[in-house]
Amino acid sequence: MAGIATGAQEQSVGLGEINVGVTQLDQVTQQNAAMVEEATAAGMALDQEAEALERLVSSFRVRRGAGPATQPMPGRSARPDDWSSARGGAKARIRARNVHAAE
Repeated sequence: MAGIATGAQEQSVGLGEINVGVTQLDQVTQQNAAMVEEATAAGMALDQEAEALERLVSSFRVRRGAGPATQPMPGRSARPDDWSSARGGAKARIRARNVHAAE
């Protein structure tokens, strides 16, 4: 009889631990669902903002071969093929040559 009582007690403790685990899983699932909902809402808002920005920018027209809209930094040329920075200088010159060749 004592063995049955001990077994029943162990089962009860085990079921209690399982119940705690299931409750924790449910909480995490609810948190994940809330995060997905927030991320979806943020993505939709970003999509709307991108569409609004696209509408605003679409009103601008740039002539082919037009120079930069801003003044170059002091010590820099306005022409990209003259730029020679430590990073990207060669790439900028190659892109500029390709642009000039296409014109």
